Amino acid sequence: MNPKRNTGSTSGSYRCIALVLAACSLLASIAVSAAEVEEVRLWRAPDHTRLVFDLSGEVQYKLFTLSNPERVVIDVEGSSFTGDLSLVDWEDSPISGMRSAIRDGNTLRMVIDLAAQVEPRSFTLAPNSELSDRLVVDLYDQAPSVDAARNSNAAASSFNSPPRSDERRNIIVAISAGHGGEDPGGIGFDGRLKEKNITLKIARALFDHLERMPGFTPVMIRDGDYYVELQRRSEIAREKRADLFVAVHTDWYRTSRANGLTIYALSGDRADRENSRRVAQKENNSDLLGGVGGDLDLSSWDDDVALTLVSLQMAWSMEQSLIAGTRVLETLDGVTRLRRDKVQQASLEVLKSPDIPSMLIETGYLTNPDEARRLNTSAFQQKLARG
Repeated sequence: MNPKRNTGSTSGSYRCIALVLAACSLLASIAVSAAEVEEVRLWRAPDHTRLVFDLSGEVQYKLFTLSNPERVVIDVEGSSFTGDLSLVDWEDSPISGMRSAIRDGNTLRMVIDLAAQVEPRSFTLAPNSELSDRLVVDLYDQAPSVDAARNSNAAASSFNSPPRSDERRNIIVAISAGHGGEDPGGIGFDGRLKEKNITLKIARALFDHLERMPGFTPVMIRDGDYYVELQRRSEIAREKRADLFVAVHTDWYRTSRANGLTIYALSGDRADRENSRRVAQKENNSDLLGGVGGDLDLSSWDDDVALTLVSLQMAWSMEQSLIAGTRVLETLDGVTRLRRDKVQQASLEVLKSPDIPSMLIETGYLTNPDEARRLNTSAFQQKLARG
């Protein structure tokens, strides 16, 4: 008697095989659609070099360093490089070259060859309306760059020698051009004008105007097409002993009708949060309070006293910010339309310094064709600077 065939088992085997084939097909499709590194862009700042890797999608990566010779290595899983490294200009950077290859079958290895020691930091950026996914690698100089050293030496006589009680010193104004480098800021009505370029031109016009005025010493926070982190901007102003911090921006709106200039100072709500944060960090960081008059180390006080000191300093700073902003509005009335005739208060990161009066000037709308064209002219930039 012939045994019966186990048709159920055979059917189950076919289903298993089908599932395995489907899984293999899925894995193959994932491998084919893995994100590519499409382009590499470079920006040089006074204290670091920023590399931006444009990606076709999200990636998983590892970054590490190697010595003898100095290298930064980036491994990207399941990726490939489709860009052209010969188009990247490494001049005036610590990078001597870059190469890429596939290893272990599907891992893209990119090697950044260095001519000097650096401290690498990296992060990814999600896509936005203008750009796709990006991997950002910042290479911080271990020694001062030539430009940084030159700027430091040139400013030494103004910033390193405290004034005697019987002598007057210049008012130091820190000018921060918004955005920069990988961050273009707002895009104009024509799709070409970029906020980062307009703000830098206005900031330079203001610098030139103040430099010619007796009693003022201007300082540029950003003087090129590179990005300075928001927290670092106020730190630079403090290092330069600034008496006033001015952030220059342009505005954006979803329609072309909006126009006019607005000035912002820090809101009370943000000030309270910043005061609490500084006190919470006082055991780990020495915060400077008192501006040019002297440095106060918060770690030497208990929390209640430290919070009181910071709150008093912040209250003074906010009051002076409103006074200074009001004066600036008065001088600009007639130069351009004022969208708001009073200083507005907002929770803005760049204005949070408790010891430096700070304001942010939205000089106009790049989404308004007439205003954008005017903001892009040297004549109007100088009119804004002169007030």
